Amino acid sequence: MRNTNVITNSAEFGLIPQRSFFDKDIAVEGNTDKYYIIGQGDFVYNPRKSTTAPYGPFNCYQGDDEGIVSPLYTCLKPLHKEFTNYLLWYFRSSAWYSYIYHNGAQGGARHDRVGMTNELMDGIPVNLPCLEEQKKVSEFLTLVEERITKQHQLV
Repeated sequence: MRNTNVITNSAEFGLIPQRSFFDKDIAVEGNTDKYYIIGQGDFVYNPRKSTTAPYGPFNCYQGDDEGIVSPLYTCLKPLHKEFTNYLLWYFRSSAWYSYIYHNGAQGGARHDRVGMTNELMDGIPVNLPCLEEQKKVSEFLTLVEERITKQHQLV
């Protein structure tokens, strides 16, 4: 059975069904043979630059059902015992931007995209404290985000 759950990687909304983002199907049936299958906890990188993601959005798939994404994206699956939410916070931060700025291909004909290669992706430095510390950092940042959201709702 062919997977029709086409996911897009939005800087603003994260990994969401393509139909709800574009209000139509961009990927046409029969045109998804080379798409990547993603599952819960997989990371997807979109090299397209935007105001909210100047080096492209890195997002973690939270859907219950497997999805498929364009081969223009880079997909990663944590191999070790990294705490997924910690990695999500890391890639939502600007901590990795400097590495891409100094090592990534910028500009050229595709000025709206980062020239991401497997070697460049593999070289992104990620500070991984012990699992317990990853959880603490992640829980703290999630709590701060929730409080900011509640404050915005009050205003």
